[in-house]
Amino acid sequence: VYLVAGAMTLHAMLLAIFLLSSVSAVNEDLMDNVITALEKATGFLESEYKDINLDGVMGFLFLQVCYRYSNRQTPNSVFMLRSQCLQVKRMVIKLKNIIKKTENELIRNDLQYFKEFEPLLTSDFWTLPQMWTETNPGFVYSTSRDKECFNEKISDRCMTLLLGTWEHSAVPCVVTHTCRNTMTQFGCPDYSLSHQLLYFMIGELKRCPIIPKREQEQPRVSMTTQDYKQVFCSNMMKKNLVIEKEEFPLELRDLFMEYSELAG
Repeated sequence: VYLVAGAMTLHAMLLAIFLLSSVSAVNEDLMDNVITALEKATGFLESEYKDINLDGVMGFLFLQVCYRYSNRQTPNSVFMLRSQCLQVKRMVIKLKNIIKKTENELIRNDLQYFKEFEPLLTSDFWTLPQMWTETNPGFVYSTSRDKECFNEKISDRCMTLLLGTWEHSAVPCVVTHTCRNTMTQFGCPDYSLSHQLLYFMIGELKRCPIIPKREQEQPRVSMTTQDYKQVFCSNMMKKNLVIEKEEFPLELRDLFMEYSELAG
């Protein structure tokens, strides 16, 4: 758990650099402090790479997408000192090598699991949306379940059906009745909630029709993929605000990082 959170924290801090670099009035000392923290985190990941799981690797790949996007929009060198730019670029190169070593460990430890989710470990799979999803307090559940709605085995199965990796030479975009009912139920807490959002994200990127068009056109249903994502993101934001208010309890930090990674 700590290693996954560490990788996601690293992703969040690097993303913070690129967001800060788009603001001309950024304090140089603040940027130096963030970069110093990143260098320490990089050292930690380098020494513990054998124990980082697939979630941590995926977090770094999200970063690569953000890095490419930020470079296209506003070159970092515009608002960062040259020395700071060089530090960040060196870290990105170093992290790329660490991630490669980590992937080799994932293959060695569990080849089948790696193959099932290998499509998620390519930066080309992920793209930033043209329009960000806005949260809506009105979509927050009045009550949530006390326990997870489903286990990891079920969510993994549903995601591999979308990816087309559930068996050799399988077709992608398979949406079973069970998976659709599981991933669209409301009131799910914690990791069930984030896995529901991830399921819809994968479906959207793979262009899989999770909600058939004929159902979207029925007034009684009228829930689109974007609607479900907005509901899930709104509830994840609410939970993260609670975690922040409680000063980030140790047992909830991993959940906070996962929510931040997927929902922003």
